[in-house]
Amino acid sequence: MYDLMLELEIVRNEEKHLEIEVGGQLLYSEAEKFKDTILPYLKEQSKVTIDCKRLDFIDSAGMGSFVRLWKECKIIGADLEFQNVVDHVQNLLKIARLHQLTSISSQTS
Repeated sequence: MYDLMLELEIVRNEEKHLEIEVGGQLLYSEAEKFKDTILPYLKEQSKVTIDCKRLDFIDSAGMGSFVRLWKECKIIGADLEFQNVVDHVQNLLKIARLHQLTSISSQTS
């Protein structure tokens, strides 16, 4: 059963490293919330990690949010990394070619 609500948690916001857990579904209705929540934290980061272990589903607008995040990281010179990505979400990231632009690791058992 999928959790319909988007869950965002700032796990670490140390100097130069931001880590965020994303859970539930990242849909059109939640894409603005995702951007509005995360983008203000990017200012002086050199690494941004998105932990997707609880992300059940993402639609095209959610994918657009990930692409926007990648662009913002590129502008500030930060590395973006997606961790613990479930297979069906990883397939969508590959369709968007994000796997060619950033590090994406599979969910660990």
